[in-house]
Amino acid sequence: MFFNSWIFAVFFAVFYVLYINLRGRSRKYLLLAGSYVFYGFWDSRFLILIFLSTVVDFYIGKAIYRSKAPKAKRLIALSLCFNLGVLAYFKYANFFIDSAQLLLSQIGIENNWSALNVILPVGISFYTFQTISYSIDIYRKELKPTDSFLDFACFVGFFPQLVAGPIERAKALLPQMKNPQLPSRSKIDLGVLLILLGLFKKIVIADSCCSVVDYSYANPEQSPYNTIIIAVFFSFQIYADFSGYTDMARGLALTMGIKLSLNFLKPYMVGSPSEFWRNWHISLSSWLRDYLYIPLGGNRQGGTRTNCNLMITMVLGGLWHGAGWAFVLWGFFHGIWLVLHRMAAPKLSGVRKLGPRFYAITAIVVTYAISLGGWHLFRLGSVEQSMQLETLRLSMNKLIHWDQVNTQLLFPMAFYGFLVFFLQHISSKYDEYEHFSFIKKGAILFLLIGSCFLLGRSGGAQFIYFQF
Repeated sequence: MFFNSWIFAVFFAVFYVLYINLRGRSRKYLLLAGSYVFYGFWDSRFLILIFLSTVVDFYIGKAIYRSKAPKAKRLIALSLCFNLGVLAYFKYANFFIDSAQLLLSQIGIENNWSALNVILPVGISFYTFQTISYSIDIYRKELKPTDSFLDFACFVGFFPQLVAGPIERAKALLPQMKNPQLPSRSKIDLGVLLILLGLFKKIVIADSCCSVVDYSYANPEQSPYNTIIIAVFFSFQIYADFSGYTDMARGLALTMGIKLSLNFLKPYMVGSPSEFWRNWHISLSSWLRDYLYIPLGGNRQGGTRTNCNLMITMVLGGLWHGAGWAFVLWGFFHGIWLVLHRMAAPKLSGVRKLGPRFYAITAIVVTYAISLGGWHLFRLGSVEQSMQLETLRLSMNKLIHWDQVNTQLLFPMAFYGFLVFFLQHISSKYDEYEHFSFIKKGAILFLLIGSCFLLGRSGGAQFIYFQF
């Protein structure tokens, strides 16, 4: 059930009428039921897994809070083993089997292992990280466990952000689940704006760029398009697709009186890799920082150790995105980029003083250009969730032997580029919307709706991050 489909529009309309007319626990029961209907629409078997995860982490969380250090440590280890074990089986089992087969064949050992018949549950990476953070925060004494299983189940299964984030922390979302309030007029107004902005990003920008990108990557040996141009199109596609989903998730939640965290803030308008990751998929970046990078030692144990911690964090972050070597390479690429920038930072600070404005513009251009190499690797990984080494070789061959640029793509690239950078520019100004006049709000909504009908692509294509 995609946000950009008519069936979801009908589902949410029925759900919302009931939601605003119910009170207290009845509203929470409806929220949980609606979330499970939404999630079970893909495959009802997924409900068993999310319910099991909810039960395990609810009771382990309570046990951790009551326990002293030695037992609490064993309980948090149990929670991690369960959650990561489930994630590893469903997401990485076939990847490990394929990798082991490749390694054994390279050393002359033949094997006939067959792949497992495993279906990847939608959104498992997101809600698994959400429940893990809940248990860890209790273990760190930063959070008290909830006594209400219903509240916790709503926190884990909240449908607007269930399948592609943001990855919410319990201290921010659980209190809102305890007593969900009816939304104010300003929240409804902003929620509707975010829903329409997200829909505009998805069906006007992302799905339009998708047709160009898909054709090129499906036909690398005969594609008339240049690799760099296609990487630019994909950078527009993935930003509009993922931030569009987040906008819609935040908007849907606001119409229910619930606030979700910001997940994107001008990622293509920053001047360093660290800034990029502070502005791209913010909930994942902060999760990796708080629950992986800092526990590894962060930047507290010298330069070499810091660089190693950065590399480990980014490689595992890449693997989180998908079970394929291209995703590992993507994480490695970003790790190397972060390490090199960190080592060069002292010299760059001197250059910055010579011309701050010129340096800032140059840094933004260079940062975006380097990010394109990462997006190229990322897109290779999403083709078949495998190594795609032949595709990579052919694409790099195009980069070295520059193909003639298809001029027909330059205008749409400039058009979608303008839209992407304009939408990034206004992403930090959403809260100002409540102060707009009625006429101004109406004009904006009319423009968004008209643009979706006139320029949008029909078909309800899946969001990119649903596969993770």
